[in-house]
Amino acid sequence: MVGSTHALLVGNTPTAGSSDLFLAKYFSTASCVGLSEGMDFICPAGHFCPEALNSLAAGRCPLGTFSNLTGLHNVSQCTTCPPGMWCGDIGLERVSGLCAEGYFCTKSSASPTGSSCDSRAVICDTPSCESMISRSSIPECGGECLQGTYCPRGSSYAIDAPPGSYVDSDHSPEISGPCKAGFYCSQPRGTQEQPDGSVPGFAPCPSGHYCPTGSVLPIRCLPGSYNPSSHMTNESDCLVCPAGFACPFYNMSSYVEYPCQAGYYCPSGSVDTTWGDHICPIGHSCPAQSGHPIPCAATFYQDEPQQSSCKTCLDGYYCPGTSIAGVVGGISICPEGHICPAPAQQASACPAGQFAYLQGQSVCQICPARFTCQQPGTSVPMTCPPGNYCPEENSSPIPCPQGRHIISHPCPTAVSPFCLTTCWATTPAMAAYLSTS
Repeated sequence: MVGSTHALLVGNTPTAGSSDLFLAKYFSTASCVGLSEGMDFICPAGHFCPEALNSLAAGRCPLGTFSNLTGLHNVSQCTTCPPGMWCGDIGLERVSGLCAEGYFCTKSSASPTGSSCDSRAVICDTPSCESMISRSSIPECGGECLQGTYCPRGSSYAIDAPPGSYVDSDHSPEISGPCKAGFYCSQPRGTQEQPDGSVPGFAPCPSGHYCPTGSVLPIRCLPGSYNPSSHMTNESDCLVCPAGFACPFYNMSSYVEYPCQAGYYCPSGSVDTTWGDHICPIGHSCPAQSGHPIPCAATFYQDEPQQSSCKTCLDGYYCPGTSIAGVVGGISICPEGHICPAPAQQASACPAGQFAYLQGQSVCQICPARFTCQQPGTSVPMTCPPGNYCPEENSSPIPCPQGRHIISHPCPTAVSPFCLTTCWATTPAMAAYLSTS
């Protein structure tokens, strides 16, 4: 057909129950071989056909749009290119493709990098264009993914690097990696694997903490431990609080401010300087900064708990030291037959010729006349045996001279008055003496 006729195109107004699409037609003025003059056509996909359109080229959907519908009659009916995609030509029936890696396309993008957009001043809010939306300015439709964000292919927005990770370059399609061990990244949009602390929320791991790979926040060292250094990476970097001190709080970087209190002891890993389970026991001393109870040394004792020092051994007692088994408190009363002058490590046996009748003595007594204390450690003197005499402090009874006498008579003056009983056979002189007495 050689077109010489310019017919009018009239769009049907939708009625109740009908499609919400206009059925648009146009008269062709081109040579249409094989078609009878006057034949009309439905407006094809990718186009819009307003009244009296005589060339499809003038009715192609613009950049940033497409249409897979037929019968459109207004440019505002062309579909805005959806988020994550781009429509880079006119007259498109379908989108050109997904937005490029490293870029994002919000909607109506006419390029894979979101750099050019649908420029229509009016768009429809429904395919039937029952209402229109005016655009006073052309909105942005995408752009570059910058440091701290990433955009895989088909992104509709720049995705923030989540806390614990980073993106260190522009146009990245993926996260660069986790925040390095020894550092933390508590905010999104991190840009450094090893942040220097110049940006809040991104910094080296502080003392008192440790930061494994990908840390969002520093992990606190537990009570009973401390960490004096920054950039630590593992729980094992939290050091056990040393003996003699306590680490009562989380994330401690020093222990020296919390020495164990006098009267208590603090083994390694302690969390309290006055822990009830670690009261200094009897027989021991616990000065300040004690890591364990200290046994009282020889000549010292302690009969009270929660003490910082030991007491000097008392008169009448001996103190061998708490390490000796069975010595409660480190002090024992001096036994009979012994003396314990202060400060005594051991009880000393009274020497022969002396005795100690009671416990708790510090001085031996002299063995009295007519008694004998023959063995060291005597507690009760023995009566001098018959046929002997025992002067004061006797340790070995002395035999009487030859002769004998009746126990009720004193010995001759030439003989010690301490003879107690019969000696040997009586001599004539002794007999004469006895007969006149």
